[in-house]
Amino acid sequence: MAAIPWHSLGTSSADFASRASKLWGGAQVNWRTVTAYDAVQSFIGALKKQSNPTREGVQSALASKDFSAQGASSVIQFLPSGDRNSTIQLVSMSKGNRSGFGYDFVPIQRK
Repeated sequence: MAAIPWHSLGTSSADFASRASKLWGGAQVNWRTVTAYDAVQSFIGALKKQSNPTREGVQSALASKDFSAQGASSVIQFLPSGDRNSTIQLVSMSKGNRSGFGYDFVPIQRK
């Protein structure tokens, strides 16, 4: 069992994975793609809320209690610690052919 930020089969946002895969010519979308997309959306959201587009201004906007931005699969918000306020996806390894290596990560469904 492992914990990852996102999995295409474990989310209600399969639409993002489908659109991104088509855009990039069939490339499989993974948690790295989604977290990079969400980081860019956070940065854009922070810039839009700032009249002071400096490093300090962006950090201040991201740290604000009322900051939010729409990410790939959910709204992006941050805790006072600076960590993202989101859930994780637990996955297990099983035989499969999606990865091309004979084994795939498969989401563990929450009860």
